[in-house]
Amino acid sequence: MYGRSKRCFKLAAVRVMKDLNHRYWLRRKRRKQMRILWITRIQAACREYGMFPYSRLISGLTRANMAVDRKSLCILAETEPVSFKCVLDEAKRLPHSRSHGHLQADVVKSPEAETLLRAQQYWAKLRHRSWSDWDETQLQAFDHLLAARKFGPHELLHPQESSDQGMSWLQGLVSAEWCFLGIVMGMLLTMDALLLQNLPESRRSHVCVLLIWLAVTLACCVEVWVCAGADAGTTWLFGYLMELLYSADHVFVIQLVFSSLDTPHRLMPKALYLAMIGNMAFRFLGFLRAPVNTRFFSWVMGTGLVYAGISRLVFQRLEHCPDVTESAIVRFLRLLLGERLGEFYDEEGEAILVDVKGKYRISLLGVALLCLFAVNFLLSFDVVLAKSEASDDVFLNFSSSILALFAIRSLFFVVRDFFTLSTVTRSTLALVLLLMGLEMLTGPAVYVNAFASCVVFASMLALSVGVSTLQQSHAKLPFSALH
Repeated sequence: MYGRSKRCFKLAAVRVMKDLNHRYWLRRKRRKQMRILWITRIQAACREYGMFPYSRLISGLTRANMAVDRKSLCILAETEPVSFKCVLDEAKRLPHSRSHGHLQADVVKSPEAETLLRAQQYWAKLRHRSWSDWDETQLQAFDHLLAARKFGPHELLHPQESSDQGMSWLQGLVSAEWCFLGIVMGMLLTMDALLLQNLPESRRSHVCVLLIWLAVTLACCVEVWVCAGADAGTTWLFGYLMELLYSADHVFVIQLVFSSLDTPHRLMPKALYLAMIGNMAFRFLGFLRAPVNTRFFSWVMGTGLVYAGISRLVFQRLEHCPDVTESAIVRFLRLLLGERLGEFYDEEGEAILVDVKGKYRISLLGVALLCLFAVNFLLSFDVVLAKSEASDDVFLNFSSSILALFAIRSLFFVVRDFFTLSTVTRSTLALVLLLMGLEMLTGPAVYVNAFASCVVFASMLALSVGVSTLQQSHAKLPFSALH
C-alpha cells in the first residue's frame, strides 16, 4: 500500500478490489497468449513431420479418442520428438473427412451417435427437397388430413380383430417406448400443475402457454422423426394435426359448460386439468378397443348442442339469463342427489366435495367437472375412430393425442378472452354451437370436411372479435366526431 491507502480503509478496499479485477482479466489474457503460443509451436512441429495444417492433427486426435491437450503436445514437440511423432502417426491412421460437420459411419459406435448421424443425413436430404419429392406415405397422409370427414361413417376393424389388437397392445405396454411416454406424461402434467397454472391471468400469458405447448410438440415430433424414422414422424405429425382439427371446436362446448354454470375464472384451470386427464383416459380406452356403434352418442350430443344454441340466442334477444340453480343440469342433479348437491362454489378451498354440517356435498365445481367428463366422452369417439382408420399404430396415435390435448386446453383460455368483449362474440358462440349440433346430426348424410369446419369456426370468431373491437373504438369517439 502507498499514499492515503495506508491510513484510509475505504480507499484501500477500493484499490484491493480494483487490483483483483485487473488480475482476473490479466489471467484470462495470459491463458489466451499461452494458447496461441502452444498452437504456434505445434504447427511448426507438424510442418516438420509433414502433417499440415494444424486442424488435421486435432481432427485425427478426436477420431482416435486421444485426450491430449495443447500444452502436453507442445511439451512433447519440444522435449520428446519421438513421442510426438508417434502421436502424429496415430492421428494419421484413421481416414480424414473433408466435411468436418458430418460424422463418419464407420467410426460411429454408440446409439446416440447413430441417431445423430441419421438426423444429419435426413436434414441434408431435406434441405434439397421440394414439394414434388414427397414420398407416397407422406402424400397419402396429407391427402387424408385435408379430406378428413367429421361425424361420418368409419371403416373399423371387426370386434375380434380389435380385441386381438388391444391384447397385443396391453402386452407391449412394458416396452421402453411406453415407459418413456409415461415418464414424459408425468413431467408434462407436473410442469402444467406447478408452473403454468400459476402464471397471471392475462391474454399475453395465455398465448405464451400455448406457444410453449407448441414448442414441446415440435420437440417431440423431432424426437419421433429421428429415433423411429421418417414414416413414423409423418404419422405422428399428421395424427397430431388431425387431433387439433377434430378437437379445436371443443373449446366452444367447454365455454358453454362454464358459462351455463357461471364458473369463476380462478376455478377453470383446475376443472380443465382434471377433465384433460379424464380425456386422456378416454383416448387410451378408445385406442385400446375402438367403439363399434357411436351413432346414438352423436345424436344425443348433436341434439343437446342445437338446443343450447337456440336457447342462448333466445335469451340473448330477450336480454334475460336464467339463474345457475335453475339450469337443466342442476335441476336434474337436484332430483338425483337431493341434499347431497351443494349449489355453490368453494372458491377458497377449490373443493369438489364440501363438508356441510357433517355431510359431504358435491359443489358446482364438481357439477362442471361431471359435465366436462360427459362432453369429452361423447366427443372423443369421432376423433378416435378417424385416427384409428388413418393409422393402426396405437403408440403414435395416443402420444400425438396427449400433446394435442395440452394445446387444446391452452387454446381454450386464448379463445375465452374474446367471449367477454361484447354481445357479438356471445352471439357467435350460440351460432357455433348450433352449427356443431347440425354437423353431428347430419354427418352421416352430408359430407362435413374437418379442415373446412375448423376454418369456418375460426373465421366466425375472428369476424366477431373484429366487429366488437370496431364497436368499442366507435363508442369511445366524442359525439362531435360522429357527424
